Amino acid sequence: MRLLAGADRRLWLVVGLAAGTGLENKDTLLFLAAGLAMGLVLTRRWDVVRSPWPWAATGIALLLWAPNLAWQATNGWPQLTMASRIAGYAADNRAQIVPLLWLFTGPLLFVVSAAGVAWVFRSRDAARWRAIGVAGLLALALAAVTGGKAYYAIGGVAVFMAAGSIVVDRWLARGHARLKGAGFAVAAAMSGVLIGYLTLPVLPLTAYAASSLPTAAGICLHGRRGGGRPAGGRACPSGDPDYDYSEASALVLLGSGLPPVYSGHNAYWAWGPPPARRTVIVHVGDWRPADWSRFFIGCHDVARIDNGLGIQNGEQGKAVSVCTGLKAPWTSMWSGLRTIS
Repeated sequence: MRLLAGADRRLWLVVGLAAGTGLENKDTLLFLAAGLAMGLVLTRRWDVVRSPWPWAATGIALLLWAPNLAWQATNGWPQLTMASRIAGYAADNRAQIVPLLWLFTGPLLFVVSAAGVAWVFRSRDAARWRAIGVAGLLALALAAVTGGKAYYAIGGVAVFMAAGSIVVDRWLARGHARLKGAGFAVAAAMSGVLIGYLTLPVLPLTAYAASSLPTAAGICLHGRRGGGRPAGGRACPSGDPDYDYSEASALVLLGSGLPPVYSGHNAYWAWGPPPARRTVIVHVGDWRPADWSRFFIGCHDVARIDNGLGIQNGEQGKAVSVCTGLKAPWTSMWSGLRTIS
């Protein structure tokens, strides 16, 4: 915002540093970068395009991103594979865009962001920053076109929320400020309460289970939220558990006294297989090859994941199995146990 308003253009180097650091974490930052580049062109900000500092910032970002790209190239571009899997349910992702925009901008304050969009693209006062508005909309459009998840570019709405606050401020200044301000404050408070109710763990577990909100994953083996022992009161056997990353990460974070955790799901796979001496596996959840006999002599179910609250979700009722008798060393089987989804 400061740069487009005429600040010292050497500050573009800070933008490059932030972008490069961000690209080490999320490649979807490219949507915002592409949107900003297009926004500068469409709004004819040739003063920015001709300056060497934005180009230097681009170089810094690419340099910091290079290790990420090198790893992707030497590991079969798993990010592209993951993107193609996500795009497989593009219609569902696109259908969530408007509901998420409504929720994240405030259920009763959505009109403020809509007013912000109009201000950014119609007001002369907004001309200096119009490229950022273009960037926000284009980033959202790119996420939709590529079939990405609806929240990938949702951060771009912040500029429209800020712009909408300018519209609200001018609306208050036209008279009846106390009455209007009170109404706006109530709408903001109610929006905050509703968002908190929908997205934060503010309800007691029993009330949460009785509501229409249950979406949390149930976990076995001493899990806390939705936790408890498997159905029937049986404890899971000892051994090396083998999980989908959602179960794996929950059990690493919340588990107590568990064996080491391994998973072939997504990036968890890159952390490697169990050591050769580990030959008994406790498998938990839905990361499950169609036929385990390719890998083990025998597998049998010993329990079912049960959160103890009757909450139906993606984990409830999934099998807990014990597999024994490796048919080959872990190092040779690990590639076959990789799943990207």
